Amino acid sequence: MLGITSITFRDKSVEEIFEFCKSNNVDCIEWGSDIHAKVDDLEGAQNIKKLSSLYRIKCSSYGSYYRLGEGQDINKYINIAKIIEAPIIRIWAGKYSASKISIPQYNLYIEEAKTIANVCLKNNITLAFEYHRDTLTDIKESALNLINDINKENVKLYWQPNPELSIEEKISEIRLLSDYIISVHFFYWDNKNRRLPLILGKKEWLLYLKELNNNNLNYLLEFCLNDSFIQGSEDLKVMEKLLNDK
Repeated sequence: MLGITSITFRDKSVEEIFEFCKSNNVDCIEWGSDIHAKVDDLEGAQNIKKLSSLYRIKCSSYGSYYRLGEGQDINKYINIAKIIEAPIIRIWAGKYSASKISIPQYNLYIEEAKTIANVCLKNNITLAFEYHRDTLTDIKESALNLINDINKENVKLYWQPNPELSIEEKISEIRLLSDYIISVHFFYWDNKNRRLPLILGKKEWLLYLKELNNNNLNYLLEFCLNDSFIQGSEDLKVMEKLLNDK
């Protein structure tokens, strides 16, 4: 599905984001727990649910900031996810890369992940890890180890391009992890972490999409240039064409 993350437009209201999505033929939205769908804002979540029905735009996922090792309550996130009808909760795999974490700490993360995965499974929710630097998913091998060590059917991965890696390295990530990837964060940055219009990364993204080759994934626009609705519209046009051409 063609979608966006609400964090792409942190300065916009929920209503403004729905209007933008309606105007750009967006199928789904990942609502972030930082601004638009806060974990303690039940009224705000009910508003998102109401507007989702009104605009006929699905919630792809709940982009939570639950992080392993922080002592957070997954049930609070599940409550919001159920209200906004999110089938996926996105979480973070700690705050250390695999090269910097101790074995005892790693084992605690795994046990915590197993516990919250079981709670999510009882609520028919998939748990998916952000694929991100400075976490246990910062490289493909540690991401795969994480999934295998948790060993739960409802635990999956996101994928997004690490601008510090070569195209070949990013393709190798997809090839290794493709069985577990459920959502893709879509943006184009250069190797100095500068945001660029997505059209400049069109050829590169087409290579990634050929490797992903899965029509059931959520493809979610994130981090467009200047957080601009105008640029977001242009990037979504590029995304839509890429997804049709892959």
